[in-house]
Formats: sequence, structure tokens, C-alpha cells
Amino acid sequence: MSRTAAVIAAGVALVLAGTGVALAATPHAVHPMTAAKAGAVVSMTQYAPGGAAAVTGSSFAFLGSPPKESFSNAKTAADVTATVDEASADGNGIDEAIGICYEPVGGSTVTEVSEVVPEFVAAEDSYFAQTVSGVVGGLAKGTYYIGLCAVDQTDVNNGAASVTILLAQTTSGVSDDAHAAVSLKQ
Repeated sequence: MSRTAAVIAAGVALVLAGTGVALAATPHAVHPMTAAKAGAVVSMTQYAPGGAAAVTGSSFAFLGSPPKESFSNAKTAADVTATVDEASADGNGIDEAIGICYEPVGGSTVTEVSEVVPEFVAAEDSYFAQTVSGVVGGLAKGTYYIGLCAVDQTDVNNGAASVTILLAQTTSGVSDDAHAAVSLKQ
């Protein structure tokens, strides 16, 4: 393994620390079909739903168009981190929720797995980065949309955004020990 590959592997291990996703060491030249073994990273995806329209309804909906990710069984997990620049549309305070969500392809229900509730008052169009992360797991075999979602974004302008999805095959699945909203005040 090259020095660069070793540094990347160490970085991935640090990102996954504390998520319940255990990785096994994989050789540099692994055939794609063997990468789905338990404890292996299956794929990494990044998309940028920047400038997405505000989600003003009372149900979570995706910001932009999330990618499709294939889950091979209930032990497949997606470790998702998303950041979106948000601003007040008129200088008043914002109070909304952003989260990490999934939806089965062909389905109609977006399900939130983690959320944060940004609250701040700033001049109109003064953008502040807001970040949320979560793990999607325990799903049946299938293809799912995975990504950044929001709800109740009245008075919110969404700016630049980036979402990173690390899909892995875990050794024991994902546990949900603390599913609670966190309020961030700036």
C-alpha cells in the first residue's frame, strides 16, 4: 500500500470512529465484488445541492436531488455528513430543522434519521454554515435516496452545500442509541 493510500485509509478510520461502523483492512487491489464483505467500505459519494429551494412544508423533504445508494442487507450503513450555508431571507431569525434522510426509490415517504435545529438572527443574506451528520442503516435490501433534508424552512435561503456519503458493509449493523434533536444557537 502506498503512503498516500495509507493516509487515506487512516483518515477514513478516524471519520468512522464512534459511528459503530467497523472496518477491516482491505488490500490495495481488491476486486469490487469482494469489497462488500462485512467491515468494508462499499462506496463514497459526494453531491452538492447548493442553492436548493427552501422546504417550507411540515414534512421532511430533500434539499436538491440526492443520489441513489444500494443496500445489500440490514448491515449496510451510510455514514452521511452534510453542510449547507443558510441565511435569513429578510433579516429576521430562522428556526427550522435540517437532517439526514432516506427514501426507498419508488417510495413516497422521506424518513429523517438525525436532525439539528439551527436558530440565529443575522442581516438578510448573511450566510452561516450549518452541519448535520447521521447514519442510515438497518434497512432491507434495496436502493434508496440518501441525503440532506429539511423541514419548516420559512424565512431561510439555502446557499452552497456539500454532502458526503460513505457506504459500508458493517459487521453488526447500526444501533440508534441517541435519536434526539440538537439546538444550535449562534
